[in-house]
Amino acid sequence: DANSSLASLISKNSKIDAAIGELASGDEKKMKSAARKRGAYETQLSKPREYSGNGSILDYVKRSIITVLFGFLLAAVVAIPLGILCGLSKNFMTAVNPLIQTFRPVSPLAWVLITIQIVDGVFVGDKALNGELINNPFLHSAITVALCSLWATLSNTALGVSSVNADYMNVAKVLKLGWFDRIIKIVIPSAVPYIFTGLRITLGVGWMVLIVSEMMATSRGLGWYIDQQYQNNKVESLANIIVCIFIIGIIGAILDRVMFILHKSVSFNDDEVSA
Repeated sequence: DANSSLASLISKNSKIDAAIGELASGDEKKMKSAARKRGAYETQLSKPREYSGNGSILDYVKRSIITVLFGFLLAAVVAIPLGILCGLSKNFMTAVNPLIQTFRPVSPLAWVLITIQIVDGVFVGDKALNGELINNPFLHSAITVALCSLWATLSNTALGVSSVNADYMNVAKVLKLGWFDRIIKIVIPSAVPYIFTGLRITLGVGWMVLIVSEMMATSRGLGWYIDQQYQNNKVESLANIIVCIFIIGIIGAILDRVMFILHKSVSFNDDEVSA
């Protein structure tokens, strides 16, 4: 009996030792597996992200120029009529001026977030714009450009309309011109130099705002390209960003020069236009 009890105890001890060995072996395998996964994850994090964009830098330049021109035209369509009304009516100007002073200093970062929410709320699901050019990110950037840049055109248009010579308006009354004819034949031609001053400033502001809006709205222009290069974390990324900065500056100078030439062509006095 003592021998059988001893044999049974030895057998139980051997089973316990075997179970402990299996548990230790299992834990060791789990630890090795976890270490392999952690190592792979750390390797993935430290690996630079490959640039996934399609097209060349010229494609992004073209995209940005189209976007800023679209936003510029949108700003002009909104700002010029409002500026004419503000210049013709002091009461209307008094009512609108607090809104102008309130919204003009708002950062483009705030406007682009609001624009994204509204555009994606209107064009959602099957209604989403998925064209190669006209799509939701394109509208995000273009509308943001318009919202941030229209104030200069609005203010200068109002100033130009309010500065129309009173003699011209008296002649219009003598000729019994209607309200619409006065605006088309007297007010707008007289205010054109002021309007183009505002448009020149609007285009410059719009081009600066565009880069920020493209970064936020993922519209595939120069701003998006710069953000992608920054995220790549490669040695050549800094060089690409610097090249983009020069491209942005050169394009901005060209756009300003074009507006300067147009402004000079409609100015009554060349001294009023400064380079």
